[in-house]
Amino acid sequence: MVNFNRKPKDGTKRQFIIEEKDSPEDYPHIWGVNPSYIHVNNNIVIARIIGLGVLIIFYISSLFLLTSQLIISLISGTIILILFILVFHEQLFFFGSIGFFSFRRINVVDPFKNIIFGINKQSPSTILISNKKDLVHTALKLFRIEVIPENVHASITLFVKALSGYKNMVRFTYQVIQTPIYSQMYKGESLQTSIYFCVFYTVNGIPTHNRFEMLRKKLDFLGNALRNNFIGNFHHFKIALLSGSALVNGLRTYFFKTDSPLHEERSSKKINLSFMIKLIFCCGIVIFSGILLGFLKIPFLFIFLINLVLIIILMFLWWRESLYMISRNSALRNYAIVNPFNNILFFRHRGISDTLFAHINNNLLLGIKMFNLNFAFPPPYCNNDKFIQDIMSQKVSFGYTSINSPIPFSIFYDEGLDFLTRKTINDLLNSPWRVQTTIDEINWLAIRAGVWRTMLNISAIEFKRIDSLDKNTILNLEEQLSSKAEILQSAFNSTFFNYGLVQLRREKLVTGVMCEILKNNEFTLTGTHLSYLLFQGKSLIHLIEIVDELKKGVTTRIASEFNTPLNLQNNIIMGNTVNTEVLEEEMPFGFTLEQVQNVLISNGTAPHRELFMMKLISELAIEGIPGLVFDYRGTWSKLLTYFKGSKFEDRFLYFKLGKAFILDPLKSDIPYDKDNADFLEYMFDVYA
Repeated sequence: MVNFNRKPKDGTKRQFIIEEKDSPEDYPHIWGVNPSYIHVNNNIVIARIIGLGVLIIFYISSLFLLTSQLIISLISGTIILILFILVFHEQLFFFGSIGFFSFRRINVVDPFKNIIFGINKQSPSTILISNKKDLVHTALKLFRIEVIPENVHASITLFVKALSGYKNMVRFTYQVIQTPIYSQMYKGESLQTSIYFCVFYTVNGIPTHNRFEMLRKKLDFLGNALRNNFIGNFHHFKIALLSGSALVNGLRTYFFKTDSPLHEERSSKKINLSFMIKLIFCCGIVIFSGILLGFLKIPFLFIFLINLVLIIILMFLWWRESLYMISRNSALRNYAIVNPFNNILFFRHRGISDTLFAHINNNLLLGIKMFNLNFAFPPPYCNNDKFIQDIMSQKVSFGYTSINSPIPFSIFYDEGLDFLTRKTINDLLNSPWRVQTTIDEINWLAIRAGVWRTMLNISAIEFKRIDSLDKNTILNLEEQLSSKAEILQSAFNSTFFNYGLVQLRREKLVTGVMCEILKNNEFTLTGTHLSYLLFQGKSLIHLIEIVDELKKGVTTRIASEFNTPLNLQNNIIMGNTVNTEVLEEEMPFGFTLEQVQNVLISNGTAPHRELFMMKLISELAIEGIPGLVFDYRGTWSKLLTYFKGSKFEDRFLYFKLGKAFILDPLKSDIPYDKDNADFLEYMFDVYA
């Protein structure tokens, strides 16, 4: 429960005030401006700053007490601070955002060097994304829409409302990716569209087998909840749960698929140079601290305890990777380590801070520009159909990723209260129907289909086949990409006139690309430093709607109803019924033995009729019912191959005319054949 004694702040700090009417259609307008925040974990940042500050102050004060030289003490403390920053600069987002160590023309970037990917051996549809630097472990399941019905639309409102329920609280990602077809890039501008839904769950801490098992089980529960909502609200859609290689290729997003996920040992098991430098530096810090405490005449027991606390602080705040290296083997024994990006080199070009380049297979250059939604205000009714239509008609390769997390009422109260309209605040806190109990909180959220933290990223992508990587090629791609990015931004602004985008640069661009590829924003301990907004579910549906324009890039079918009985009496199985609601096989279907005696096979092509008869004969053989087949084309030998090695192999007798059967041209095999003389005359006429 939250504290309902809180009153709204005085003053008029907000520029947008919307007075709501009593009409039920207007209840989604509860905010003057949608709350917008930076996705960052301030607690860990503050803890690191305080810990480092205390350490530097301790060194300066200790040296001053020992030497009485303030300047030497300050210089020594500054040197230690600089060394600390150099060693642990990867933990400091600030230096990455200003282009730290980017003096080269081409600066290689490895977004996934601290990420371990693993496919669960028991559940191939689950992939583990483990950040060894931050000890953040995310598991996800990925669904892809393969068929969209031509004449039916999904019930997005009910879908969002169900996922936001207090018993589910399912975080999910909706993503649309449009890229060229790799094999046809030289032949024209053929594009393919992929639509994904992703469910994910995250835990923090030292990796252990039990923790990863708990993570898998929790994800299975969330995956089932998402799948159940697909069945109930996406009628006649075919949505496939990806697993194995298909799941790995789903993460590659716009880097095209790979034939098989490759095992990667470098990042998961080997100790690299960076690890050794941190080990030596931390050991030096502990030893130096012990020496200073010894000169200060501190008892040995206190020195030991202080150094122990220092080691714990260093490991948990700055060097969490060391804890990962200790326990990785036992924790990952149920996972097959893969590397989806083994053939990709990421880099940035000097002077181009808003583009991340990727060199794929040494023959393809890719450029990415990205925008992040950081502002919105009502009215929210801006459908994305016109936006999708504009960019698809202009052949723009793009990525559209909406990462959505439902929040409980207590978080909404803390983050959203100050942005509410005056009428909503009065209804919430002071009116006779104000929210007072947990049931009131649940109902208040349910009528709005929940309140969601939404991070929306939109990217423009450009591809170019190359023979060699040089400056002119990069600049040429950058010019084309800039044009596509302007089209993308203009189309968005024309459709979502009350939304604001900001272009990502440097380190924010890298984290934005990681969000789009990993399909979540929980892969780092300190946060992505990108903006997210609070939306009601009633407004969120306009950002994740599967619009008709997407049917151009996905298989479509006319929806039809077929209700399968709960049980079917079958002796001979010929196939399975198809559930037309989800386009999946449902129940075995066939014939009874009585029905087989009256089967009439007609229509269709001759090969299809023959295959149907082969299936029928094979099922009869399994049931032990004899049959006689006259094979005039020699194609029925397929049955022998089909049953080879099975217990039914010896039930087939195969006779070939001229070998197993020999025809006597002078004598009929039929006793008392009245036409035998005519038969002989015929044979003599032929062979005389």
